[in-house]
Amino acid sequence: MRMLRFARQFSMRVSLTKLGFGSATLLLVLGTVALGQIVQAHPMGSATSPSVAQVQSADAVVGPGDLLELSVFDVPELSKSVRVTGDGELDLPLIGKMQASGKSAAALAAIIAERYRKGNLVLDPQVTIRILEFATQGITISGEVQHPGVYPDFGPKSLNEAIALAGGMTAQADIHVQIMHRSSHTEQSIRVPLEGLRASADENTPIYPGDSIYVPRAGIVYVLGDVTRPGGIVMRNGQLTVLEALSESQGLKGTAKLQDAFILRKQGESYDRIELPLKRYLKGKEGDLELRGGDVLVVPASGVKVFWKDTSGIIASLGGAALYATAVH
Repeated sequence: MRMLRFARQFSMRVSLTKLGFGSATLLLVLGTVALGQIVQAHPMGSATSPSVAQVQSADAVVGPGDLLELSVFDVPELSKSVRVTGDGELDLPLIGKMQASGKSAAALAAIIAERYRKGNLVLDPQVTIRILEFATQGITISGEVQHPGVYPDFGPKSLNEAIALAGGMTAQADIHVQIMHRSSHTEQSIRVPLEGLRASADENTPIYPGDSIYVPRAGIVYVLGDVTRPGGIVMRNGQLTVLEALSESQGLKGTAKLQDAFILRKQGESYDRIELPLKRYLKGKEGDLELRGGDVLVVPASGVKVFWKDTSGIIASLGGAALYATAVH
């Protein structure tokens, strides 16, 4: 069959030359003959059948300089890797130039498939586009990461990989990460526990060029007074109770005055003082109290009264408090 095809093309070339057709016309006619064979490769297709566009993700948006992998099912002659021009255009054989920048990979695949179908080039075009390299669209990573900034994206990434680009999260980072997807103008909150940063890439939320990642600062609860390890506790999991905070502080000392325990909770420019029935909490006679970021839990020691009555002095002492991260589950 291949020899027969070449023979027909050679015969046509001779005939066209004798008729005086130019080389450009000759190439156009030969291309049409080849495409006639491509159309015949889909005998079950019809000119009115819908095009099929398949992509790696509906959110992947094409930009100038991106490298695309174009695949047309069962038509290897049309499958190729092509780079978007600086003007955001694609120049494809047989269908010419088209604007690609700003379109999702899904939309661009559908347009290409439709052009193949309308031009009677492929009866039932099934087009797949994968973005192999994102050349100019970066990922913005801000908040509690080691190195905030805009990072170039040369391929699909997971949330974990993107955070790793910025050197990982700081010790004060909240595990509830905010992601703004540029292409769909949607925002989502993802819980990324510490162990999640060691998960494999396919278990992670996908990040696309133009997306913005914000890692907020976690709330801090301060535990002061007669505890083994006073200081600030970073609420990385967003939740902490009084008894959990005491546990993170490695427990109470034997001289702790439980009946005088209290919380300082900021309200506007001042602090409210909340007395705690700590003995009842410890004996299970009353439900544990949920703390908020910025709370100051104080358990005075027996015989020391004056300092713990001075709210301004307590707040001033927080600046030198050591910070400890809570266990994240």
